[in-house]
Amino acid sequence: MDPLRQALLELDDLQDSLDWKHVKAAWRQTANRWSQRLQASNDADEVWRLAVELMQHIKPNHFESDFNVVGWMSTESSDAHSVLRAVRALRAHLKDCHAPASSAASGKGASSAADMPSIPEGLVVGEPCLAMGLHAGQRRQFKALFMGLRTIKPEFLVKYVADVDGRTMPLLLPEVRNTYVPVHDLAPWRASAPLPPSSAKTRGQQADR
Repeated sequence: MDPLRQALLELDDLQDSLDWKHVKAAWRQTANRWSQRLQASNDADEVWRLAVELMQHIKPNHFESDFNVVGWMSTESSDAHSVLRAVRALRAHLKDCHAPASSAASGKGASSAADMPSIPEGLVVGEPCLAMGLHAGQRRQFKALFMGLRTIKPEFLVKYVADVDGRTMPLLLPEVRNTYVPVHDLAPWRASAPLPPSSAKTRGQQADR
C-alpha cells in the first residue's frame, strides 16, 4: 500500500482507539473536524500536521515515560515513509494502546479476532523474548518484552529492555525502545543463540545473495 495512505489509515485507527479519558476535554469538540480533514488529506505534510495535533491533545500521563517528543517532532514531514514511522512510534509510546481498536460505533478500523495474527509458539504477552533491533547501524538480537499485537504489519509490539547479556544501559539498546517488528524478527527468550549483527545498509544486498 502507498505509505501516505497507510499513514492516514493508521492515524485514523489510532484516533479511534483512544479512550476519551486519555485525551484532553477540547478533543470532544475537535475530533469530528479532525477526522474530516484527515480523510481529505492528500499529502504527507497535512497528515503530519494532524498527527501532531492529535499528539498534543493526548494527556501527558498516557505516554510511556521514554517517549522522546523532541525527537518525534523532528520527523521529516514531507516524506510519507517518515510520517508513517512517526505514526507507528506514537502508537507504540502510548499506554494501553498497542493494538488497533475495533470501532463498531464509527465503522472505521474495525477488525475481528480472525484478522489478528497468531502469537508465535513460545511467546507470551508480557514475558521476555528475543527481538531484532537496530543499534549503531547494525541489526542484532536484544532481550525485549513482548507487549502485544495488531492486524497491521509489522504486527508484534516489543519493548527492548536489555542486550542478550542482560546489560540495560541505554547506550547499548536501540534508540526507539517500543516498536513493532515482523514475526521473523522474534524468538522465544534464550531459545537460540543470538544472531550475528548485520549492517543495516547491506541487509538488502545480503538477501539477494
